[in-house]
Amino acid sequence: ANVLWDTLAGNVFVDGRESAPPMTGQGRQFLVMDALLDDETSPWWTNDELGVDGMTDMLKRSAIDAHERLVDAQGSNPSRWNWGDLHALPLENGSFGQSGIAPIEWLFNRGPFPVGGGSSVVNATGWDLTQSFSTVTVPSMRMIVDLSDFDDSRWNQLTGQSGHAFHTNYIDQVASWQKAELTPWAFSPEAVAASTTDTLVLTP
Repeated sequence: ANVLWDTLAGNVFVDGRESAPPMTGQGRQFLVMDALLDDETSPWWTNDELGVDGMTDMLKRSAIDAHERLVDAQGSNPSRWNWGDLHALPLENGSFGQSGIAPIEWLFNRGPFPVGGGSSVVNATGWDLTQSFSTVTVPSMRMIVDLSDFDDSRWNQLTGQSGHAFHTNYIDQVASWQKAELTPWAFSPEAVAASTTDTLVLTP
């Protein structure tokens, strides 16, 4: 459905258009497309550059194009088409991840990682319409706080707690994040002491 939606939006609004409208805000685009589906005579259904004339022709062309895109991306067997692989999440380092220097990006970036979710569910993930199916928005931290017992609270941070690319805590929480699993979050001094593995001592 996402590939069909992306293809339809691209064929109607972007491909072959001299002045393509901005495609940000998929909610707004859904409303626009919904209105178009009630208006078969809209000129938006005709795209001379694509050789498309009318709503029926546009819907048929977009369905065929979407199928071809999926076959190219994930093979010809629909039973093997997979949401998570299509909407995989690349983890790019905020400082060096888009340096343009391949060895540097290899050192700091990780993934892409298959993800679930969607823009209309609690596990809200999103992608850029007509740009790529890569996931670009995610709930980067999940947290449940037990106000009756703070030590019974849970959380998860998408990547890890270290900014050092080869530290064991650089991306050690990704697998748990993918499964929506949460880690105990010690709060009281006693709980912190009980769960401590290493202690950093700062001496002036």
